[in-house]
Amino acid sequence: MAELYTTGINRIIYRAEAFGIGKTVTGYLWSPTNVKSDLQTFTEIELGLYYLDFDFTSAGTWTGLFLENDVSKASGVFRVKELALEASLTAIKAKTDLLPSGISKNVALNNFEFLMVLSADHITPATGKTITSQISKDGAAFANTENSVSEVGSGVYKISFTQAEMNADVIALKFTETDCDQRTITIITST
Repeated sequence: MAELYTTGINRIIYRAEAFGIGKTVTGYLWSPTNVKSDLQTFTEIELGLYYLDFDFTSAGTWTGLFLENDVSKASGVFRVKELALEASLTAIKAKTDLLPSGISKNVALNNFEFLMVLSADHITPATGKTITSQISKDGAAFANTENSVSEVGSGVYKISFTQAEMNADVIALKFTETDCDQRTITIITST
């Protein structure tokens, strides 16, 4: 018998002595506070295996005594842990609902940052460059952005996008400069 269970209804599998078939398998279970259950009757599966769907009403260590044809044959220990309570799930959901959903559609996006590297070695941050920026909305042709790119430092640049530029489900951004690797970024907006 498995030892780890959760509160609520769990299936207990019992193997009869010598895989005996056609037996009447019953049992009692004691709660962690030593409250004895009513006599429980198992259902035969086949080939000497029997099952009982039992409701473990509280967490802790339960014990069981199992009988075959009214003769004690086995005992078991059941370690029962608590399922996440509905209140806990509600509290978790309340916190996760506050997480940002991503980049919003049809809302201006300020100070979007990206890295540019030199094409000579593909790793050295490109500094002091004049970056050309273009945007494609929902698969349309690339067009120049309304705002220009400015340098932050260490190869990182930034640009702000207008509300109109962000009014698309899929936005492709292309940043280029003659000495640099092209940087292409795709944004999937959320509503």
